[in-house]
Amino acid sequence: MAKFWPPRISLRTKLLLPLLGVAVLPVLAVQWLVANQQQLLRWQQQLASNSAQLMAQQLHNKPQLFRQAPDSRRGAENLYLYSLSVPPRLQDGDLGDWQEIQANELVLHEGTELPYAGNQHTSYRTPGMQGDPLDVRVLVAEAGQALFLNVRVRDHYLRYASGSAVQLGSSDAVLLNTVNADGVRARYWFSPQGEGQVQVWQAGEDPAQAYSYHYDNQIEGHFTRTVDGYQVELKLPRDVAAKGLAVGVEDVDEVSATSVAALVATSDLQHAAPALQQPQQLFTQLLSPELLANYSVQVVDADGKPVFEAGSVEQATGLWTNSNATNDDGWFSLFRQLALQPLYQRFFAYVEQQVLRSLLVSNSAESPQVTSALTGVAQSGYRQLPAAGLYSLEVAWPIRVNDSVRGALVLSQNLQNSLRSQQPLLQSILDGVLLVSLLLLVLWWWLSGAVKQRLLTLRAGAERSIDLQGRLVTPFMPERTNDEIGDLSRSVGNMLERQGRYHQYLENLTARLSHELRTPVTVVRTSLENLRLLPAKDAEQELYIQRAEDGITRLNVILTNMSEATRLEQILQGTDKEVLALNELLQACAEQYRQIYPQQEFLTQLSRTDVLVNGSAEHLVQLFDKVVANAVEFSKPGRPIRLTCELDNGEAVASVSNYGSTLDPIMKDRLFDSMVSIRPEGQKKQPHLGLGLHIARLIADFHQGTIYAENLLEEEGVIVVLRIPSVH
Repeated sequence: MAKFWPPRISLRTKLLLPLLGVAVLPVLAVQWLVANQQQLLRWQQQLASNSAQLMAQQLHNKPQLFRQAPDSRRGAENLYLYSLSVPPRLQDGDLGDWQEIQANELVLHEGTELPYAGNQHTSYRTPGMQGDPLDVRVLVAEAGQALFLNVRVRDHYLRYASGSAVQLGSSDAVLLNTVNADGVRARYWFSPQGEGQVQVWQAGEDPAQAYSYHYDNQIEGHFTRTVDGYQVELKLPRDVAAKGLAVGVEDVDEVSATSVAALVATSDLQHAAPALQQPQQLFTQLLSPELLANYSVQVVDADGKPVFEAGSVEQATGLWTNSNATNDDGWFSLFRQLALQPLYQRFFAYVEQQVLRSLLVSNSAESPQVTSALTGVAQSGYRQLPAAGLYSLEVAWPIRVNDSVRGALVLSQNLQNSLRSQQPLLQSILDGVLLVSLLLLVLWWWLSGAVKQRLLTLRAGAERSIDLQGRLVTPFMPERTNDEIGDLSRSVGNMLERQGRYHQYLENLTARLSHELRTPVTVVRTSLENLRLLPAKDAEQELYIQRAEDGITRLNVILTNMSEATRLEQILQGTDKEVLALNELLQACAEQYRQIYPQQEFLTQLSRTDVLVNGSAEHLVQLFDKVVANAVEFSKPGRPIRLTCELDNGEAVASVSNYGSTLDPIMKDRLFDSMVSIRPEGQKKQPHLGLGLHIARLIADFHQGTIYAENLLEEEGVIVVLRIPSVH
């Protein structure tokens, strides 16, 4: 386990590890975008508040924008004229055609302050006549070139007209006071006779006399009976009420009555009708078109009823928008659309969700901003509109008339649209970040590869310069670059040069020592020979002389062995190679070994086809002599030594194996080094410098081959294998 731990990590991987910090970029990007979008919403909220204040100031002290105040002497209630996108159908009696403006319906109650209690011209009840209180709801709209009037009356007792003629004061009736485009006043009277089409009469010079009324076909209408009263829908030309319109409802409750029991009207029917007010036009003239185009704007009266609406919350993005989306049709745009756009959408959706979660959103049906503004305090906040499925920023600002709050201006914008309006800009930023990150990654990958390649080149150059024995065989070429790796390369080159000089010194030292020691050895040997010639030597002297001669003999063997390796290297440098059959050479050697070592059995297993190599037969024989001598020395008595030779994957493979002691795994790799010897206890008195197998490796290196030793697998023993490139 220790061999594989810690795991190997390449230099390029280590250099690329800092780039793992890029993995935190999405987290940082989310946090930055959430903070950015929150700050954007705060700016938008402030901007919307400023816009609402500016718009509300344009509406201050303009009473014509709202219905008449309660303290009016005449008690006139101006009718608002609204626009319908589709003209209503008069025959169906359905309010669905009026749905888009139904919230603006004017509600009048008998005896209440709208119109005023006791005002004989707008709301009164004849003394002594009892009946249900009148409840009247009026809507006036325009579509095309016509006006449409919707009057809903809550009256549980309905008195129909007994005939087609005008019968003033004897039946329920609807009255219209108009002022046409020329300023001419007119009164129209209608009394229901039954379900269906209505018949409208126009008054003559004396509206109090029935005979002065005549039928007017300009006005069309439809009468519908309802559960608690009735409904009248009328259509009249735009010019008929171009400068004024008032609506009144008369109620007759007694069968034999000849006068009206109660009256409810929008204004004084005895005077000219007030002009129709068009909130859309009035507000549009006063409010900025730019703000109306970017916000959903609504103005409500003091009761919270809307009197003006412009725009929709779904489309309102506010003034803070960015539509600078790139329309590049290049390859990057296509790549972004196919690969990045889905990623961006999920990314922005998550950011949007986080931003919306961080807001204090109101889910109440009634807007707290509007409620606060109608009390005189401006307020802004966020609302969730479940019906539309969106979140909105809402700002409500009070509108004052003579220091009295008459309504509120409400500015709304779609938060999702506001957030998404910034996505093109954020996408461009993310595109830039991704592009720069990609370029940095490629640059970092290239630099790490260049550094790795330079280090590999440095390692390969150092390994080529030194052989397995530590000798400098080829000069090392350092880099010339002026950086840390260049400095390391030059340092390695200097180190290898010093090592080469030192190794050369050691090689020359052996030759010099051998040469210098041979002279004193010769002197000592001669002196011993002369001493032996002297007479009268006793046994003790003879013993010492014999020991000295043995020592000189051993010293001479040591000097011979020391100089053999040096001489061999010098001889190999000038030796020529020739093609020879290694199997035949090994066969000849086996015959000689049987004669040299008659007590040892030799077995051969040689290839029958020629195993050709390019080498020196003399030195190959010397190699096998060293290996076989070593095998004989360590072989068990009675066990054979096996010699083999064969071809294996383009190499000539020769081996010498013996059965005996095995090799220590630690010493196995050092067995062919110089001065390494492993001998049994009984042979340690003999001079062995461990140069035999070292010489064998020198010869193997000369033949561009390898030699190594392994323990036998089947039983105890050692096999020495020589592998040399074969000649085809």
